[in-house]
Amino acid sequence: MYTRSVLTIAIVVLAMLPVACGVPQDGTPGTNNNESRGGSYDDLVALFNEFRELERPEPVDGVPDYTAPTIERQYSELRNLQAQLAEFDINDWPISEQIDYHLVRAEMNGLEFFHRVMKPWSTDPYVYWGSSTSTSRPYYGFSDRPAVPEGPGWGELGFDGKPSFPLSSEEVDAYGVRLRALPRILAQGKANISVTEAKHDMALISRRALAVEGELLGEMIAPMKEHHPELVADTEAAWAAVQDYRDWIDENLDKMTAPTGVGTENLNWWLKNVWLLPYDWDEIWTHASSEYDRGLATLKLEEYRNRDLPPLEPAATEEEYLRRHQEAEDHLRRFLLEGEFLTVSADDLAAAYAAYPARPAKSVNQVYEAPSQPRNFLAGIIHEHLGHQLDAIRPITNLSPIRATRRLHEMTHPRREGVANGLGEMLMQAGIFDNQPRMREELAMRSANTSVRAMGDLKFQANELDYAGWNQFEADMSIYGSITLDDSEWWNAGANYNTWDHKKDAVHGPGYELAYLTGFTQFYKLLADRANQLGKDFVMRDFMDEFFAAGQIPVALIRWEMTGLTDEVEKLWQ
Repeated sequence: MYTRSVLTIAIVVLAMLPVACGVPQDGTPGTNNNESRGGSYDDLVALFNEFRELERPEPVDGVPDYTAPTIERQYSELRNLQAQLAEFDINDWPISEQIDYHLVRAEMNGLEFFHRVMKPWSTDPYVYWGSSTSTSRPYYGFSDRPAVPEGPGWGELGFDGKPSFPLSSEEVDAYGVRLRALPRILAQGKANISVTEAKHDMALISRRALAVEGELLGEMIAPMKEHHPELVADTEAAWAAVQDYRDWIDENLDKMTAPTGVGTENLNWWLKNVWLLPYDWDEIWTHASSEYDRGLATLKLEEYRNRDLPPLEPAATEEEYLRRHQEAEDHLRRFLLEGEFLTVSADDLAAAYAAYPARPAKSVNQVYEAPSQPRNFLAGIIHEHLGHQLDAIRPITNLSPIRATRRLHEMTHPRREGVANGLGEMLMQAGIFDNQPRMREELAMRSANTSVRAMGDLKFQANELDYAGWNQFEADMSIYGSITLDDSEWWNAGANYNTWDHKKDAVHGPGYELAYLTGFTQFYKLLADRANQLGKDFVMRDFMDEFFAAGQIPVALIRWEMTGLTDEVEKLWQ
């Protein structure tokens, strides 16, 4: 098994260099030429808990503290915790405990990166409003959709952004705190943001969010007057603060000119030291370009194969939409329960379906995640129910106290989205679309466009494209060629398959879109590695069960635990 040199870790922590640290001098896994410095696994758990308290202090009366003295104090304390972590000697720990150590190290690296590179509290006006669709940052605003379940910030309050009147007594109290806090949060944003260092794309996204979501506050005033007059003044004050914050952005927009991407070198550091992803910018670009070509070529071959079949038409009515959605659910249920792809029960599948019910479009022209969504229900259900919802309800009682905790900095985004994205292709190869050949075309389209999104993300983070350019790049490269594009809004720039809710979150964390490709690549590689190890003893169900039992951690660490192979982790630690 492999461990990093303790001395090397300490050097990196103290020097704060934007490069990864070196391998042990003899280059062999599991060796450490430095004197043991102690530290038990229980000490690691205690240090982890201390870090988590530091990482996100509790808001006071709903108001977070992003002021300069607090941020500086947090960074100083982070450096101290990193130095303590470097004192651990983990050579003799089981691999599972060493993995927990590296999860803690990666999370600390992520907070370091925010302080050293991104500095969102002083460069991103959106921090002080936030997104109800994100699981990685607090949400202080109001939206017409539910806050993310189990997410941070206001999502923990358990009520929708758009209330149903009259409110319960608990909701009256919660909304009162929220409404009174918002003006102070936005005022802090105006004080903390450095206008000359603010990111232009983030300012534009903030304006859009405040215009679309902030309107909800204005709409709440009338029902508040009718049902809860004690909250009217707070609602009016919050609505006035939102308008004032948007006006402030408008007044300073010409000065907010900083690029949003972190740059290639910083992106590589983030991928390696925070996401524990064993690929850099150049490797991902080469792979994405190749996958785009493969996807497009595969699509043409599938179209040729199916040339005599009728086209796959979208659902024309809500009734047809719901019927076809249910048929797809039933087909997946039978495939899983009658086969041996993975261990799952009928109750588990029912719970996964209930967590994400069918969402028929308001019109036949409206789409959700892709223009093909109303045509091919099965691929979307595989992604969402099998890839996400079933994953989310798996028990975590057998995981360590560190591994059972939601990871910070979207660290497991490649594992989560890469696997969900790849399950469609895996099940296609396993035969689920044998009686629905047209759906194979849609999988080829998804593969190509996943690669386009990765390439756009790389260009954006390298600051070769701004946010509008990124969207236009994807629109130009998209192979959803039959879909009419709409380039009337800068924030969507023609890429209809990238909806606002999804795309506005992608710019806040490096690598958000490339994760869909790289996570699947790692997942497939792990499957191949395990098949090579086990030979004729390889069983698909055992592989899938073992993979998901590892929990929500980076795939490189799952691979280390499942196979004992150290080549990827050595690359990450060197």
